[in-house]
Amino acid sequence: EKLPIAFYNNRVVGVNRATWSSFIGLVVRNPQICSFRSRRWKSKSRSELEHMWAALTEYFYNPNMIDYKHHTLIHMRERWNKWRSVLYRQYAKTCGSQA
Repeated sequence: EKLPIAFYNNRVVGVNRATWSSFIGLVVRNPQICSFRSRRWKSKSRSELEHMWAALTEYFYNPNMIDYKHHTLIHMRERWNKWRSVLYRQYAKTCGSQA
């Protein structure tokens, strides 16, 4: 059964808002859904973005969900960028500073 969500000002509100946000984080960190090898979000293919959107719509429901697709993908981009910066700080930056 899909979890119902409600949008207000292009943001999810209500009982399942935390679940929605956490699930977006899971989607962008899952390499089977969203590749982390891309250097930039803009280099992601349309099919990859559609795959991420399909993962969300599989578990959540709103009658007008397609109207919020653009804003949801923006939120996913923000979460992905934050996650990539954490990976960079933890692994690439520390390895590069060793002499």
